[in-house]
Amino acid sequence: MKYFIVSCLILSSCKIISPVKKVTDPIKAASGKVSETVGIGAIATAVASKNLAQKSAIVTKIPGEVYAREISGENLRKRMAIVEKASWHYMGTRGEFHYIVKEFIDRQIFRVRKKDFPIEDPFKLTALKSKWERLPTRQLRHLPE
Repeated sequence: MKYFIVSCLILSSCKIISPVKKVTDPIKAASGKVSETVGIGAIATAVASKNLAQKSAIVTKIPGEVYAREISGENLRKRMAIVEKASWHYMGTRGEFHYIVKEFIDRQIFRVRKKDFPIEDPFKLTALKSKWERLPTRQLRHLPE
């Protein structure tokens, strides 16, 4: 649809001067880029908030079922084989469970029963990432069954 500029002093003397070119509103054009940036920032903030909440839950000894999903040792092995590009770490042991974290886009914590997923040298569950031990995905660190 084209719009025209109309010049009128009185209704009988109206005449079309020139067609109006479609002008893009620079604010609307920029808002698309801003919303993309805000969307990415919101996702990053949400992931960081989730990670902080998980860390706080571990430190304050909140029960594992609040922040970690329980899975079987077999299911964990399958996940580790399928999602090789993710970063898999052993976070430590608390009670009857080993805690394993998968970090890819966000962080997922799994808890697996000790008897289902033996670990060579278990240590106390810690929220300190620097103390976690990386689990290789091709040759798993757990003991063979």
